[in-house]
Amino acid sequence: HGLFLDLADEAIIGTDGGVKRLQP
Repeated sequence: HGLFLDLADEAIIGTDGGVKRLQP
């Protein structure tokens, strides 16, 4: 994983709306 993918994984795993967290 690169840094971006790590952040994306945390957003998806940590919330139901991972995409919404990355793109509010």
